[in-house]
Amino acid sequence: MSAHPSTTNNETDPDPDPWTLSLSPWYTALTLSLSVYVLLCTLVRRGQDVRRQALGRRYGFTDRASSSSSERKEGMEVKGVKMMTLDEAYEIKCRVAEEFEGVFGAAVGSVFFKAEAIPTIATLIAHATRRSTPRPPRVRGPGNHPLALLSRPGSRENNAAIDRVNKIHAHYRPDDDDLLYVLALFALEPRRWIARFEGRTLERWEVGALAVLWRRVGGELGVRDEVLKGVGYVGSSSFSSSTFLDNEGNEGGRGIGKLQQAEKEKQRRKGEGEGGNDKGRDEGADLMDALLWLEALEKWARDYEVKKRPVTPTAESVLLGERQMDAWTNRFPTKPLDLRRVARGFYAAALVEPRQRRAMGIEEPPTLTVFVVEGVIRVRKSMRRYMCSPQGLAKGVYALLTEAVA
Repeated sequence: MSAHPSTTNNETDPDPDPWTLSLSPWYTALTLSLSVYVLLCTLVRRGQDVRRQALGRRYGFTDRASSSSSERKEGMEVKGVKMMTLDEAYEIKCRVAEEFEGVFGAAVGSVFFKAEAIPTIATLIAHATRRSTPRPPRVRGPGNHPLALLSRPGSRENNAAIDRVNKIHAHYRPDDDDLLYVLALFALEPRRWIARFEGRTLERWEVGALAVLWRRVGGELGVRDEVLKGVGYVGSSSFSSSTFLDNEGNEGGRGIGKLQQAEKEKQRRKGEGEGGNDKGRDEGADLMDALLWLEALEKWARDYEVKKRPVTPTAESVLLGERQMDAWTNRFPTKPLDLRRVARGFYAAALVEPRQRRAMGIEEPPTLTVFVVEGVIRVRKSMRRYMCSPQGLAKGVYALLTEAVA
């Protein structure tokens, strides 16, 4: 009688599965690690938001709503400082470039490709490319990348970049409107790329900092912006409409020598007792006026694209478009599967706007490709908003610990 219950217990309560027992510690460790990771990412992102808003308050800037165009038009008081020095704008630019390192650099680097959809710009670039002779790869140095134009104002790298662009313009003189359009792309594309690919949009004072820097670059390059008055801009222009002299004193060098002229003028004013403490006036800009200038520039550039982009792509635009697509996809094989063609579709869907594709004769990507790309971008935006890369997490935790110790 006593053996029967013992047999029943052995049948109803088998030994635990060894495989399940071996997975339990790993499952617990994985769950705990993910929980700690999510918690740390939340704290880091929260800390970044707090520091960003503190930076805005440090410079006297408020949120986007308080400086919107509607409030200015209604005569409401706009809180915040009126002047932003070049040093402040540069510091804000550096923080933006560090936070969105890959996207910010790619946005600036894509400007000329987008500009090549304008036939006059494409013709000029294609002509310059045909005239250039093959050279060995250039060693990286000051002024060799468009981002050098946003280096610290007045630095050796910044001056070298501006001089290099002016010398190029002396040989290949672009149309004034084309030059202003390229400047508009430099000022606007980083904001558009960040809004498309990143987890947040730029604050209004961050946009203003980029506007201050690019507006100053336009002045050094001799870009004419009088046409912005035609789209409602009534602010004070920082661009000079006069012709600048090059280093040899000859006309046609657009902005060459302007820094030297400005320095001489500053020394003259200082000698007359006028420039003792006017750093903000000499090296800064009205923030709200810079934002109004950027809004007018965006409107003008949009109208310019509608007017100048052709319905039928030109041969130069097609040539430059194919060259860029090949540069993106040449590393993909064509045999046994034509992965290069597939990659072209993904690059076109992700990086090239539909109107630009039509203007440059780039093949439209399949609908499925567009759907996949847009889905990946949405997932990336969410991850960038709430999660951190290992490197970003380490930097964020270090910043939190530094603040806690301080």
